[in-house]
Amino acid sequence: MPPREEPDHFHARFVETMRWYRYMEPSYPNQVKGWKRQKHFTLSERLRRLLFGLSPQPGPRSIDLAGTGGHRVHFPGATLCPDDFILKHYPVLSLDHAVRKYVEKTYAETEVSVGFHGWKARAAAVDLRLPSVAELREFRGDAALDIADPITRTLIYAA
Repeated sequence: MPPREEPDHFHARFVETMRWYRYMEPSYPNQVKGWKRQKHFTLSERLRRLLFGLSPQPGPRSIDLAGTGGHRVHFPGATLCPDDFILKHYPVLSLDHAVRKYVEKTYAETEVSVGFHGWKARAAAVDLRLPSVAELREFRGDAALDIADPITRTLIYAA
């Protein structure tokens, strides 16, 4: 996240220059987007299934990602991996970028009416701010990520 003290990382080298972060976990698990097939068809079975218009891959017939706005996959028999994975995410590269990304965007009313997009759908430019480095943690490498005391809401929306 770009801090107030180093506000502009809107360039090709942002991964090198943006050295501040804060671990965010609004709920646990925050995102579940991947899964592993548990059964494999042989090549001849996959070809036979394709020939008859059936799915060439075994697995759940009903996979739902849309119901959670793309944050959690749901299907019968799904279980969580015992290991958590860290997602390094660069939501904005500057305050101007945040305004373009969140305030100037038009959100679909059908999505907003069911609760998708949260604060982003109602944000005004005056509601956005960059946090101070005092609110963030310095990035010192993947192995040193500090996930203790996670925040539950974004630091950029101040309304």
